Amino acid sequence: MWYKRTFEELTTLEFYKCLKLRLETFVVEQNSVYNDLDEHDLEAIHIFHENEVGEVDAYARVFETGTTIHFGRVVTAASTRG
Repeated sequence: MWYKRTFEELTTLEFYKCLKLRLETFVVEQNSVYNDLDEHDLEAIHIFHENEVGEVDAYARVFETGTTIHFGRVVTAASTRG
C-alpha cells in the first residue's frame, strides 16, 4: 500500500522503515558514506510503499517550492528491482 506523509504525520516506525531502506541502499549497497539524515526530512513530503509483510520497499521524498516539485532520495529495495 502507498502512503503520503509529512514529517509530522509519520509514525516513528514508518520513519525508521524509510530510513532503513535509504541506508541499506545508499550507504551500504552503493557505498556512499554520508549523513543521509538531514534537515530536509523535516520539510519533505514522504511517499513510500509497504509490501504485504509491512516492509518499506519503495520511497521518495518530495519538495514543493512555489510552482516547482523536486524529488529526492528515490529508492526501491534490491529485492523489487529486476
